[in-house]
Amino acid sequence: MSGWKSLAIACGCLLIAGGVQAQTSLFEPPASGSGAAPLTPPAEEAAPAARPRAKVKPKGPTPARALSITNDSGSALTALEVSAEGKTARLAKELGSGQTVTLRLPALKSCTVTISATFQRAGEADLHEQDICKDRKVRFVN
Repeated sequence: MSGWKSLAIACGCLLIAGGVQAQTSLFEPPASGSGAAPLTPPAEEAAPAARPRAKVKPKGPTPARALSITNDSGSALTALEVSAEGKTARLAKELGSGQTVTLRLPALKSCTVTISATFQRAGEADLHEQDICKDRKVRFVN
């Protein structure tokens, strides 16, 4: 028997047995009376939930939020100002010789600050362009 005749006989047997049913296409909507469920997902599942955006970290070094100030000058430190970007942090009280204090700084974007100090017996000292990203300690000596 040839291949075509075998195929025709097999199809005929299926038709007689009732094994062949109408098939629906995935690309066409179902007929109105077919009772088949639509292939589109419900509206609430169609769009994925929005994810909150991650905070972008700035590139480069982060400026210090505090400086460690040490006075080893032999004279009391009466005033201290750290300034940058129009913001200033001041020492609240006098710092005696041999003492260390932590000075809180305002939030800064740059690493460069200017430090001005006044001593009881020695006068004034100005440190220009101090990099607080690299060095978070300031030490005054004779």
